[in-house]
Amino acid sequence: MRGANVKVLTLALAFAPCCVPALRAQQPGQQPGQQPGQQPAPRQTQSDDYTRYELLAPGSGKFRILYEVTATTPGATQFFNAIRKGSVASDERVWDRMTGAALRFDEVGQDVARAGGVGGQGPIDPEQKYIRVQLARPVPTEGEGRVLIDKTYLDVKSYYEENGDIVFNRGLGIKRNAVVLPLGFELVSCNYPSQVLQAPDGRVMIAFLNNTPPEAPLMLRARKSATVGTPAPAANASAPADRRTRLDERAHQNREIVYFLQQPETNAFDLYHDYTEGREGVSYYVNEVRAGSTVSNPRARVLDTGEELKWEVLKGEAITRANIGVRNVTPSSEVVVFRFAPVPKGGSTRLRMYETYTDTARYKVLNDELIWNRAFGRPANAVVLPAGWTLTNSSIPAVVTTLADGRVRLDFINPRPDEVNVLVTARGGRRRLVTSPARQLQPRRGTILHPATGLLILGVDWAFFGSDLLSLGLTTVVSSLAAFAIAAGGTWWVQRKRANDSRIRAALKALFAGVVAGIPTSIAGTVVGTAVIALSGLGRRGRGD
Repeated sequence: MRGANVKVLTLALAFAPCCVPALRAQQPGQQPGQQPGQQPAPRQTQSDDYTRYELLAPGSGKFRILYEVTATTPGATQFFNAIRKGSVASDERVWDRMTGAALRFDEVGQDVARAGGVGGQGPIDPEQKYIRVQLARPVPTEGEGRVLIDKTYLDVKSYYEENGDIVFNRGLGIKRNAVVLPLGFELVSCNYPSQVLQAPDGRVMIAFLNNTPPEAPLMLRARKSATVGTPAPAANASAPADRRTRLDERAHQNREIVYFLQQPETNAFDLYHDYTEGREGVSYYVNEVRAGSTVSNPRARVLDTGEELKWEVLKGEAITRANIGVRNVTPSSEVVVFRFAPVPKGGSTRLRMYETYTDTARYKVLNDELIWNRAFGRPANAVVLPAGWTLTNSSIPAVVTTLADGRVRLDFINPRPDEVNVLVTARGGRRRLVTSPARQLQPRRGTILHPATGLLILGVDWAFFGSDLLSLGLTTVVSSLAAFAIAAGGTWWVQRKRANDSRIRAALKALFAGVVAGIPTSIAGTVVGTAVIALSGLGRRGRGD
């Protein structure tokens, strides 16, 4: 068997030079600007887009754009922002939203952008330009790279004067937008449902969330006014008492939450929620557990860096002693506190927090019908039904999609500054317990190794010493070293990225995996193999959580 493998390897090496010219030829799907043989850049992805337009002097045709965007392609070190055709850009500046530091950027053509991962088909448009931003740090796996692009556009077709009014007439593809009028101008008309808010400096702003697939065909008119231009009296700041909350710009809020429902007989659901902390010096986040719910499995990380955070669960008097600003504490009160580095001046921290809740009142099964009954206060909420359940009712309009694994997801966008009471029902099919993606991110409780680490150790051991698959006639010493390197490297990655271990813990487990996989004999059926199965929980993989 080993001799056959050596022969195959020899033939492959002999014919390799003949294949090089073909490999150098342009491959199907190769992007313009991509060098022959060069690996294509991953497709650029992004999220959380928000645009604020500040209209400048009437008649100038100019408006300032503050564009917040999040790069989400894992490992990306640059981001491309298209310059709208028909507009002339100037005064560009780019900032890292985590630290507030300025970022390097330049203007490039569409050929460079496509080679860098920007999607698109057909011939290159020589007139299409992009701002290429050098990110402050590579985008972490399952993380984000947040950027603020500040630029001024000259576009007389979008911003002009007509019959004594100023007009802003522009199709807006971004879903979260705000338009700020020049100081001293009042809003006359706006064709898209929007909040109307007055900024602290007296300027009037309209803001909206577009929860429909097409772009918003925005047209607004404003004119000079003697009655606006100064902010509301300071004495009215608390009239009514909830004035500040109700007049907060909804479109700029980016708190998001996704619920992964477990089978309803468990009354349990996993969730993660994203939150941006922008207050200078703040170093913790408090999540208050709703009355009637219990929390378990909390964890959190900084999306900007991938850093795992420390957390603690506090109850009753411990909450008061911690002095973390929680009001109306009772003996049954419960909070989860996540701690992170203080927010720097001019910066912000983006958090993702994971938890598992049990709520017998709001999530249950009754007469074989799944019932989810919960109020949502955030602008963006999503619910993923358990496997095997078919959606039958949703009291609040939602965008419905089916995930790759067959589960149904409902996305709720609430542009109003109030809660929506969501009632979702479903009829069941398969009645087995499954693990949601939020729980799959964690190893089973009571195990030391991630299940993928156990499979990796057993697989590498079998490939090198249980068969001739990877031996290729190598000496025992070389085979052992190769098995050690593969198992140790793979274990480091799994334990860091999937089990969220510290560097030291991941390194120790990588050393263990390398030594076990490098033993020059198969561990299948031995005490060592049994120990690997037990430590990684593989023997329990068929049991429901």
